[in-house]
Amino acid sequence: MTAAKNVYALMLALVIVLSGCFGMTGNDSDAQDSGTDENDDEMDGGSDHDDDDDQDRTWYTSGGTYPVEWIDPSFAVSGGWGCIDWGPSYDPDTGEYLGETCREEGYRNSASQWNLSACIDAGGLVLWTNVPAEATENNSSTHSAFRYAPSCKIEFSTINTASGEVLLIYQWDEFYLETTCGGVPAAAYPSSLSGKEYYVVTGGAMDCQHILYKTISYSDNYDESEEMTIWSVVYAIQDATVV
Repeated sequence: MTAAKNVYALMLALVIVLSGCFGMTGNDSDAQDSGTDENDDEMDGGSDHDDDDDQDRTWYTSGGTYPVEWIDPSFAVSGGWGCIDWGPSYDPDTGEYLGETCREEGYRNSASQWNLSACIDAGGLVLWTNVPAEATENNSSTHSAFRYAPSCKIEFSTINTASGEVLLIYQWDEFYLETTCGGVPAAAYPSSLSGKEYYVVTGGAMDCQHILYKTISYSDNYDESEEMTIWSVVYAIQDATVV
């Protein structure tokens, strides 16, 4: 009888010990799962936070065509030498009108001796090199620098941004950029975007005007006068906090 009681007590003690071990194992597993859930929540929360911080950007695009070079359609010029007097020509025997011909050649010394219609008709601005400003205001003014062909500046588009708006350019084809903020100009060129996803234009903290333009050179090659090319821009405007 005593032996039976001893065996019963031993078995009861063993059951109690084993129950405690299983209980501890179950608690550890729950703690591990709980920790994993918390980590997942933190990761999900961080992802949601990042998404909230990312601004949706609306992309804008603009573009068109323009002549690769412009010519003086009245006559060809070489090295500054050309026709300075263009007029009607007649057959000396019959008096028949033969068309417009050059009656005198030489170096030009006045803007009026150039035909600038190709540039002006395209909305361009004629730019002379080394000619005083007062001489360009009057086509009849003379100056030796008029012998050299001018260039033609054509403005394609204007983008205005307010303080806190940052201009980002994603595509930059065949134009230059002139940004003016607070009356101070700054220039940028297609190479500014090289190797980058986008180019951040200066002046995001100020009210700015951004002019897209191209300066076209003169050519005396009539075969190139009809050649056209494409200018194109893709950009977005990102809101920013000015500090």
